[in-house]
Amino acid sequence: FGLINMNARLYDPMVCRFLSPDPYVQAPDNTQSFNRYSYCLNNPLKYTDESGEFWWILVAAGVGGLVNLTAKALNGQIHSFGDGLAAFGVGALAGTLGAAGGAWAFTAVAGAGATIGSGGFLAGAFSGAVGSVVNSAFLSVGNHHYFKDPVFAWTDYALAALGGAVAGGIANGWVSVKQNNNFWTGKPVAAGGNSFAINNTPKSITKEIQIPAKTIENFERHYNSHFRHSDLQLSTNEITARMKDIILQKQNLLIDGDYTMQGTINGIPKSIRVNIYNGYVRSMNLYPGHSHRTNLTNPIIDYGNIRW
Repeated sequence: FGLINMNARLYDPMVCRFLSPDPYVQAPDNTQSFNRYSYCLNNPLKYTDESGEFWWILVAAGVGGLVNLTAKALNGQIHSFGDGLAAFGVGALAGTLGAAGGAWAFTAVAGAGATIGSGGFLAGAFSGAVGSVVNSAFLSVGNHHYFKDPVFAWTDYALAALGGAVAGGIANGWVSVKQNNNFWTGKPVAAGGNSFAINNTPKSITKEIQIPAKTIENFERHYNSHFRHSDLQLSTNEITARMKDIILQKQNLLIDGDYTMQGTINGIPKSIRVNIYNGYVRSMNLYPGHSHRTNLTNPIIDYGNIRW
């Protein structure tokens, strides 16, 4: 098909687009960054990107250079254009190598090909710590060589690692949560768990499921306010009793979370949506037809064919 394997992604030279989006938005102030299927800000005649992360590294270099230049200017250490160039160069090199080190650390934890959010807090923290230490090391050497600054002590590296770990961990963990994954590990949230659970394992219900009277009342109000189930020709009490039976018969398959149970009632396809929390049915509703709303942690449960 004429596709070009550029290691990270496949590129189609006929349409000048990648087949998958870039996982990074490197420069949010540049609208071309949001065209994540293009190559090098949609300007391949001017730029090349051999690693697939050229602009990400470029941003790290620019930020590092500006930060070091600003710090030296505030300290009164910039007396010439050469001083400014040296300060920017030292910061840019440190920023570039720090970003590369952080990327390596991120891949080591989250795995090859991982994108932002993968690995959760742990991957972000390790990446941030390694990147900060590498950045600090080259800043120390460069600024000591040119500006005669004292070299960093081990406490400086420890603080840099701590700051990088906290910032990187929180940032990557938050992205994981926005992706509906666990904050700490970046893995899918286990059934019955939550995004910030340290023990991200399914929670089993050890006691018999209870269906509170309020839940039944809410279901009957919903059932009576719609006419989608007139085909069943069942009274409210009859359908309520059968709903309770179905849920209790399948309770060994239910853990905290949302579930779709489907089958047929009197030969008519129906779906039951239930929400379980701490052994209680917080809500239950009946829907016509079969649902396609399912995921890996809460699969659809077949309740079989029910007849009266």
